[in-house]
Amino acid sequence: MLAAGVPISQTYAVVWGNVRNRIFKKALTQVGPALAAGRGIYRPLQETGVFAPAVVQMIRVGEETGHLDSNLVECADMYEEELDFRIKKMTSVLEPALIVFVGLIVGFVAVTMVTSIYSIASGFK
Repeated sequence: MLAAGVPISQTYAVVWGNVRNRIFKKALTQVGPALAAGRGIYRPLQETGVFAPAVVQMIRVGEETGHLDSNLVECADMYEEELDFRIKKMTSVLEPALIVFVGLIVGFVAVTMVTSIYSIASGFK
């Protein structure tokens, strides 16, 4: 939105309205008045203590250089790559565990069925 020329105050209102995490929403509530007072966005975000230092630093650099929009895009890309990496890592750990779990369930069902068949067959003698 910033790259399209939308003022940061309107962009902030849209972001605040779409945040679902209560902690971040409360932190952004503190940022709004400071932003409206012309303090910028870097210092209020830093004062909340909620946002990662790398994000705050990238916003600071973006404000100082006048390239806040491109820095925010870069920050989003960085966190998207990190999220993809963590998801791949988590699924690579979960796959073997799920295979073992399903194998145990199938084994339990198979043993139960075979035991039942043997008990029924031994009752006919």
